Order: sequence, then structure tokens, then C-alpha cells
Amino acid sequence: METFKTSEDFFKWYLPQIRKHVPSLERYVLSGNHAGIVRRIPKLTKAQQKFMFKKIREIQKIPNNVFLVYNHSFQTWASCYNPRKKRLEIIIPVYGYYMLGYEPVIIAAVQHEMGHILNRDYLVQLDGHPNCTNVAMDCRINAQINRDALRALYHATYWFKVKEDKMIVPEEFYEDIGLPQIKTGAAYSWKTIHDYYHYNDTSKKQDKKKPKKPETYIKDPQIGDIVQIIKEGKDEGKFGKVVDIVSGKSVVEEMTLEEVQEYFDNEMDK
Repeated sequence: METFKTSEDFFKWYLPQIRKHVPSLERYVLSGNHAGIVRRIPKLTKAQQKFMFKKIREIQKIPNNVFLVYNHSFQTWASCYNPRKKRLEIIIPVYGYYMLGYEPVIIAAVQHEMGHILNRDYLVQLDGHPNCTNVAMDCRINAQINRDALRALYHATYWFKVKEDKMIVPEEFYEDIGLPQIKTGAAYSWKTIHDYYHYNDTSKKQDKKKPKKPETYIKDPQIGDIVQIIKEGKDEGKFGKVVDIVSGKSVVEEMTLEEVQEYFDNEMDK
């Protein structure tokens, strides 16, 4: 598969690939019918799936006991704990195969899903709130991901260069829900984001209790947490354990993939 160095060159190739199967792409995007787009793109063959899984792991480090799964009915990347197979999974839509043409998109997608896994978001079950809790968690995770790569991921998954919209990131989302901005790279907890999301939801007329003023927010992980190193350069995408916090900054000791796999195995055994 051809690969590209810039987002501009990638989309010159990517969009025609999608339009070959979805000539009325604009109509589907503007109506929000992403399921209709996915249905019109041919399912990946077993060979394409195998190639995609291999290339994704080459582009972005992923523990071997976090399984990659292709699901043609999915419209976006996702992650979950599969209770039947007792394993953690990153679910990849059909778009994932074409996204291999631009590595930053793959990196942003995997970092986002690994963020859910490392934060144990798969354990949260708030009855009646599956979508809004996910949005709150997305905002917390996306605070740490390169914005150019993230925007390219949004365009390759939702917008297809047909329109431009806000991303679920602090600088574009907090204002809409009444949260004050904080320094770059920091994020409120998903619970705080979720509380303010509902308090400022004008689409529902109901009595609402104003959430408490946010006094604390997540600046750094806690000692003992396993984190993914999102910094640019040679350390991008590696995993580590927070061993100390000095002057508000985390001191991270790099872990091998084998050590991360052992960590997840122990988590599943609890």
C-alpha cells in the first residue's frame, strides 16, 4: 500500500478510495449516515485484515494481549473487554485498512483506544449514559494526543473533508459545557466533564443541580499507574510506570511490552 508523508497528500489519495464505493459521500456525511457509508465499502479480505493488523502493530506499539479485531459494522475505532473471550480488544473499522496510508492517523487512533484501556474505562457502566460518558472520557484522553494527527483521524472517520467541525478536545469542548480552560496537556476527570455536559445540555428541560465547582483536575497520573508515553520523538507510544512525581511532573520508568502484557494479564485475573 502506498504511504504518504503529509495529511494533504494522504487525503488526495484517501478520499477517492472511499468515493469509488460511495459516490454520494457528501450526502451521507451531511446527513450523519455513516452506517450507510460503511455498508457500501467492500468487506476486507482475510489477507487484507492480516496485513492491516501487522502494519498497525509496526506503526504503534501494542501489547500482544490487547487483541486487534476487525468489525465491518463498526463506523469508528473502539475498545472493549470481551467477556466471552476474556480479553481486551481494539476494534478496527473498514477505514482502518485505508488509514495505513498515513501513519499519524493510525498512531492517534491506537493512542486513543489505549487511553481507554489504560484508564480502565471498560469497567465503567453508568446506566442510561453510555454515549455521554464515552464523550467525557474521549475528551480527557484526547487532551494528550497530537492535534494535527487527531484532526486527520476525524476527517478520515467522520468528516471526509466535506465539512469542518469541533473535535472533542478541551480547547474546543470545555467552553460548550461551561468548564474553564486549563493549561495545555491537562484535563478534568471524565466525571467532572460528564457532570458539566449534562448541566449545560439545553436540549433537555429538566431540573438540574449545578455540579460542584471543579477544584481539582488531572495534571499527571498517580504513582504506580501504567501510562502510554505520548511525547513526540523516540519515546512516542512507549509504555511506562509512574515511579515518582517531582514538581508536579511524572517520573516514568519505561516498561517492555512483555511487562505491560503481564500487567494486563494480572488485571484480567482480578
